[in-house]
Amino acid sequence: MFNKAKSSKMLRAGVCVFIGMVLLGVSSFFPLSAQAGGKSSSEYFEMGKAHLEKGRFEEAAKEFEESLRLNPRLDEIDKQLAKETQAYLEKVNVELGKINEKRKIKEKRAAKLLAEKKRQAEIIARKKAEELKKKEELEKKREEEQARIKAEQEKARQELIWKRAEERARKLREREEAKRLAEEKKAKESAAKEEVRRLKKVKAEKKKAELLAEKKRQAEIIARKKAEELKKREERIAKFRAEREKRRKLIAQKRADWLRKREELRKKRMEARKIAAREKAEKLKKREEERARIKAEKKKAAEEAARKKAEEKAREKQKEK
Repeated sequence: MFNKAKSSKMLRAGVCVFIGMVLLGVSSFFPLSAQAGGKSSSEYFEMGKAHLEKGRFEEAAKEFEESLRLNPRLDEIDKQLAKETQAYLEKVNVELGKINEKRKIKEKRAAKLLAEKKRQAEIIARKKAEELKKKEELEKKREEEQARIKAEQEKARQELIWKRAEERARKLREREEAKRLAEEKKAKESAAKEEVRRLKKVKAEKKKAELLAEKKRQAEIIARKKAEELKKREERIAKFRAEREKRRKLIAQKRADWLRKREELRKKRMEARKIAAREKAEKLKKREEERARIKAEKKKAAEEAARKKAEEKAREKQKEK
């Protein structure tokens, strides 16, 4: 009996020692797990609050998540800390959602502004290309007009040279004809002289009268020919002068038309430049207004964020109090 009682007492003592060791091991295990990495759950919670007060929401969210992960939730203090940590984490997530939403809005606005700038640049490039094309077409037309006028002047000069050559050839033919007539006349005179010598003795007086009549007739013929040649020459000179005056008037008229067209083109070009300058000024004005509007919106958004942040700090202070 005595041995049984002693053995039962020893068994009880052993069970108590075993239970105490188990409880000691469990109690020693949780603090070690809560202090992983050298920090406790409450320290992570305080660090998260510090980050939240400074506005570093992403760092605060990481600290609160780490605090929840390391919180053992064994007693009421740990459970209350977990609830507060969860509340702060939800608050931080809300702020992060707002920040992301604002960031998306800013990105959308920036993309819209970039697209508008790109569209305006394309419009300006297209207008410059059209102006350059119009300028090249006007330059080409002017060059064609100058080439045409030059060709007409060259053609008129060639026609004048050709007419002068014809005039020289005609005069040369007339001189040759006059020389031939003179030679024929000389031959006739020689024959007449021979005839006169032969008939001198018989018809001296008659031949002399005939010779005088012949000379007078020849003189009249020569005088008449000279008068006709002089008249023809004057007619040719008058005709040449009239044609030259007509050509001069035609050239002057063409030059006046060309100058008038050039003046019209210059006026059109100046008008196009004025329109382009006015459009450019309007675009610059619109761009400045858009920049001022964007700047005002950014300033307003910053003021709103500062106001919300101040209100949030005031609410946190009130909660702490």
